[in-house]
Order: sequence, then C-alpha cells, then structure tokens
Amino acid sequence: MRKKVMTILGCVALAALTFAPAQADDTSPGPTIVAAPDGQTTGFLTPAMVAVTGQPLNFVNADALALHNVISCHTASNGSNACDIRPDGSAPWCYPASNFYLPGRCPLFWSPLKVIGNPTPIYGLDDGYAITGRTYQFYCEPHKTAMTGTLVLLPNPT
Repeated sequence: MRKKVMTILGCVALAALTFAPAQADDTSPGPTIVAAPDGQTTGFLTPAMVAVTGQPLNFVNADALALHNVISCHTASNGSNACDIRPDGSAPWCYPASNFYLPGRCPLFWSPLKVIGNPTPIYGLDDGYAITGRTYQFYCEPHKTAMTGTLVLLPNPT
C-alpha cells in the first residue's frame, strides 16, 4: 500500500514539475529521468529512458527527503561499481577540474546531487563520447542498488 501511495505522490509531483513555469536553473525541454518520492526504496519513476544524440536529457528529484543524481554506472554482479568511463577525463566533474572523480574513474555522463525541485541537465551526452545506438546503465550514486535504470541513445534524425 505504501509503495502505491508513494507512486501516486510521485506522479503528482512529476505532473506539477512538468507543468511548472521555468526557473533559472531549468534546462532545455527534453526527456527527464525522475527520482521517485522515497526513491532510495522505490527507485526511479523512469527506470527506462530514450534520448536522442545532441538533444538535452534532464534529471528531476521528486523526493523531498533525500538527495539523488544520475550517473553512468551500475553495480556489477560481484557488487563492484562498473562505469562507462570518459576516455580523457576532461569533463567539468572530473579531476582536476573538480574533486568528484579521479582520473580513470570519471563517468561518461553525470548529474549533480539534487534536492527536490527543478530539472537539471544530465551532462556528458552531447560532447561526442556517448555512442549513438548504445544502451547505457545508470544509477543514483548514494542509492546504487535501489535506484537503477537504462538509457538508450538514439541517432539524431536531422
């Protein structure tokens, strides 16, 4: 019953966020991966996502109780982290530009940890490193086992 109520609340929150007026930190309109209310237990509302190369992909946290994000990693069968890594580590979330990820461990795509609120971009899908036609796994970094998903990156038809 609790999961059903949380799912309904998540849908209401998603609808409210979808139709809310744009804010200063909004990104371009586009598909959005959404963390569910109580996401560390219920997961993402959008565990499967399709994006188009060169077009924006966003993330929204609809959970008022926890920080969430999207990162191009998944938990391997042996329990270790398995990530799609950027070959050059040149992204702003990679060391030395930030202290988020060390060289050789910088994820292909990433969003910052967010509180409940407006959409934020998922960075790293528009700079040529992500391979069109490929399927990527993602998770929420603080909740690696409960919050997982799949992203399919399609070619841009233009």
